[in-house]
Amino acid sequence: MRAKLSLFLALVLVLALVGPATADAPRVETGAGEWGGLVFVELTGRPLADGGTLRILDGEHGSFQAELGRSGIKVKPRYAYKSLFNGFSLEIATADLAALARLKGVKAIWPVVEFPIPELFTSTDMLRVPDAYDEFGYDGAGVLVAIIDTGIDYNHPDLGGGFGPGFRVVGGWDFVGDAFNAGDPANRTPYPDPDPMDINGHGTHVSGIVGASGTTRGVAPGVDFLALKVFGATGSTTADVMLAAMEMALSMGADVVNMSIGAAYQWPQYPTAVGADRLVNKGLAVVVSQGNNGPQGLFAGGAPALGSKVLAVASFDNTHAAGPIFRLPDGTPVGYNHMTFAPNLPTAGTSPEVVYVGLGNSAADYAGKDAAGKVVLCSRGVEPFRHKVLMAQARGAVACVIHNNAPGNFSGTMGEPGDYIPAASISLADGIAIRDLVAAGPVTLTWTDEKMSFPNPTAGQISSFSSWGPSPDLALKPDLGAPGGSVYAPYPLAKGGYATLSGTSMSAPHVAGAAALLLQANPRLNPNALADTLRNTAVPQNFNPLYLLAVHRQGAGMADVLAALTAGARIEPSKVSLGEVTGPAAFALTIENKRDTPVTFTLSHAPALATNNNILSPGLALAYATAAFPAAVTLAPGEQATVEVTVNLAATTWLFGGYIRFTPDDGGPVLSVPYCGFRGDYLAAPVLGSGPYAFPWLASLVGSSYFKAPAEGLTINPQEGEYAYILFNLFRQARKVRVEVLNAATGRAHGRVLDIDYMGRSSANTAFFAWAWDGSGRNGPVPAGTYVLRLSVQKPLGDDDNPAHWDTWTSGPVTVIRP
Repeated sequence: MRAKLSLFLALVLVLALVGPATADAPRVETGAGEWGGLVFVELTGRPLADGGTLRILDGEHGSFQAELGRSGIKVKPRYAYKSLFNGFSLEIATADLAALARLKGVKAIWPVVEFPIPELFTSTDMLRVPDAYDEFGYDGAGVLVAIIDTGIDYNHPDLGGGFGPGFRVVGGWDFVGDAFNAGDPANRTPYPDPDPMDINGHGTHVSGIVGASGTTRGVAPGVDFLALKVFGATGSTTADVMLAAMEMALSMGADVVNMSIGAAYQWPQYPTAVGADRLVNKGLAVVVSQGNNGPQGLFAGGAPALGSKVLAVASFDNTHAAGPIFRLPDGTPVGYNHMTFAPNLPTAGTSPEVVYVGLGNSAADYAGKDAAGKVVLCSRGVEPFRHKVLMAQARGAVACVIHNNAPGNFSGTMGEPGDYIPAASISLADGIAIRDLVAAGPVTLTWTDEKMSFPNPTAGQISSFSSWGPSPDLALKPDLGAPGGSVYAPYPLAKGGYATLSGTSMSAPHVAGAAALLLQANPRLNPNALADTLRNTAVPQNFNPLYLLAVHRQGAGMADVLAALTAGARIEPSKVSLGEVTGPAAFALTIENKRDTPVTFTLSHAPALATNNNILSPGLALAYATAAFPAAVTLAPGEQATVEVTVNLAATTWLFGGYIRFTPDDGGPVLSVPYCGFRGDYLAAPVLGSGPYAFPWLASLVGSSYFKAPAEGLTINPQEGEYAYILFNLFRQARKVRVEVLNAATGRAHGRVLDIDYMGRSSANTAFFAWAWDGSGRNGPVPAGTYVLRLSVQKPLGDDDNPAHWDTWTSGPVTVIRP
């Protein structure tokens, strides 16, 4: 089978920063030289999770290693996989990727993408967890939850106070070491060890939401944990490390896996998404954060969240925000959040005078204001938080407090460790109050060690950061939602013990905890039935008092633990992906009565808001579908019935959806099934983007700058390491990306030199992929001469044989010299 080069093989995603250049050579900065790639090598046989055998897998692995040795290709091995994936991960030079793909037994090559550590009292009430505990007493006892994250501070009293047998964190592994950071070439090599202690804090917070028991109480305070540490103290990890941790979760007997991690803009076919699906096939419930890329528009979900069988969780803002406080001169409490990586504010005494400096981004903001020895107050906006804090620090400030520029507070980070002054965030209302006091005269603050809970003005609303769906193949994502905005939970003892953080990283563990409660109630519940139950009983949330939030932003709605435990019925499928529709669309729903008594369900339809075709900034539309279905269905105990539903949307918009509701006559929970479809021609929109820099480009790389080639083209000497580059932007995900080499004079083809399946979209219209051509054709180096490169990009769900389903571009001439 011809190998595929998939996604980032010789590709680097960078933000285009335009700088001054010569008039005939526009320039963009890459910030990186030649890319040394980490790749998955997928072999042809099925992994163990899909029915493969060790004998066959061992043979394939041995044969590949022998082929690799004979080839002379230089690689640095990282991981070997047999359970959830058949193959290896390797570090390899970009120039050797084509040769690697040609080796016998190679099915596909995928990029090992980076996974950043996601940035970050009352949340369980929103899921009705206390009500469920009061009624049934379930706490998740006997359920083992694997936390694939930054580790766990297992010494935290709320998480059991120890590590190993007899403690709640019963086992684990550090796959990378504290110094590991995939984004830093000097610290990219993993150094595993048996101690999964959390240095960062993210994994401890996630674990606390799942099952803290002590000062705070998680969703399932009786669960045990596996701490599978895949991050160092800071920075990012890689997909091959993630996949290794997933295989260990399977081998160590986990019942539930929580991954508050993701790589955005992916496809369901990416190895971590497929691996997560295979975990479900092996009987594990897998819960994943949908992602924190809400501002980047549609199709922003990540892998592994896009796996077809995993529960991808969106985020709603918490009803309250709990955390530390300081007090104003009249004693009024002001709640704040610590800035990650900055020292905490003092917990006793009186502050120096407060000085307000506006945005605090530039010297002009500080004009006429003395910040030396004072507390700087500034407003969120324009520049990163780290920039604002360092500006204050450079002017002698002893602390920096940043107020929000929208209602409520926020969780901020310095982005990286450093030597900073104490820094914190506060709400817009509190910031304005302090500014008014400062305008009237000198103001000081009273530092305290108190903690309080404050109402959140955006309570119950979708969190602004929560990523939009659906999947690029129009599968409905996310699956459901949970509180993720302003969640108070345990944090490493070395960092204060507790913190308020925000992110879909915080919403996913609420659902993982809910899964544990359902498994305690019914240990024989398979993960697909568990997912159906949670989706059936979730509660769709409003965008405002008049309209339901778009289905492809919230999935089935807010998880409801009490309803899941008392549903008494199950509907399959529990979500419906209509795909592209041009008229009425029909689907069937099967409902089973699991009660001991007959019940009649009344059916109804609740349409939700639609979105238009602006991928990067989707606009909402009142494009409601109509639905036809039986008025009611009556079921005896244990009886099933299938109902036919037809939905129709007359308007031509992009993405639309709604909910088919089943209301029982016995007062039980209302069940619903979300549906989502695309009305119009999904293949009409382009995939190749142009943006403000008029991509694609033929370019050369000089230092850290790409220079656009002039009309007469480029000349390269591959033997001297000179390459030609194609720079291109993807407006949306691409099913295939191909590059062919053609003789410029005769049109003779020298083969396809790039053949990518399932490529993620660009994050912005100023972002681009860069692919290097080294003067080779399909079968090796081309003779000296002049060539053009033809880039072909297939649209999602496109047909190989339909030219209208491809965007194409042909480069200017590239002259290859071979001295």
